[in-house]
Amino acid sequence: MSINEVCRRHGVTTATYYAWRKQAQAAMKDGLANKRKKNEREQHLEEEIRRLKNTIVEITQENVALKK
Repeated sequence: MSINEVCRRHGVTTATYYAWRKQAQAAMKDGLANKRKKNEREQHLEEEIRRLKNTIVEITQENVALKK
């Protein structure tokens, strides 16, 4: 079935269909871009957590050494 036939069957103009398709494709691209940004943010936060954990280990070791 062609796009023209489907549009006609549902009472939608082909111009409307192509406008909707363009909007949907743009939204999908934005969604993927946001996902990449989220992954970058998650990666940054994980690195920060690792750094803070290392700091806690160092401080704990110094504290233990001072108690001896």
